[in-house]
Amino acid sequence: MESITFGLSFTAAVTYAAKLSTVTTDTSIQGMLGGLYYGVGKGVGSLVRGYMIKPVGIRSTIQFFALATTFT
Repeated sequence: MESITFGLSFTAAVTYAAKLSTVTTDTSIQGMLGGLYYGVGKGVGSLVRGYMIKPVGIRSTIQFFALATTFT
């Protein structure tokens, strides 16, 4: 399921970013999208998950993030 949902969601994000930008700002907007997703989003998510695993446990951490993703 991840390959389908990731592909669809990232395609939607790229398409929306392209609609928000002009011809001259398209590259910058696409770069910001990639930087925010891969740099900030995955970086902060990995850091928070890493700190949560020891006190909460792996299973509870994964369940917490699954629940947060569902509500988001």
